[in-house]
Amino acid sequence: MITVVGMWEPGYSLEQMFIEDTIWKQTLNAFAVDRFCMVTADVVVPGISMPEQFSTMEDALATTTGERVFLVFSNAEGATLLPEFVHPENAVYIFGRPGNNLSPYIQPGDHRVHIETPNEIDMLACSCVAAVLYARNL
Repeated sequence: MITVVGMWEPGYSLEQMFIEDTIWKQTLNAFAVDRFCMVTADVVVPGISMPEQFSTMEDALATTTGERVFLVFSNAEGATLLPEFVHPENAVYIFGRPGNNLSPYIQPGDHRVHIETPNEIDMLACSCVAAVLYARNL
């Protein structure tokens, strides 16, 4: 089973959130993700049937089962580079947003994965999820 947990970008208009939602859905459908959860930025987004929406990351993670895989923005956090990572069969991929620290949610035994890029910058999670899921299928 593949579960993806993400976070809406804060401050987006409803139109921008619908665009972000479409990007997430197209990518996750292409890679046959079983379950999609999002943590709200400001408010629950009306009119969106998928993903399941949660108020906090704690609430979202409490509903998941499987090995937790956190995408981290720095290899200094003890992360495995994406090409070297062995993906668990039953995985929960957790993506934050720029400026959001996922460290408080990482527990012993959780995986940390890093996407190495020529310029170390925060990337939008809806872009990172495509790279992670593609690597899973190699």
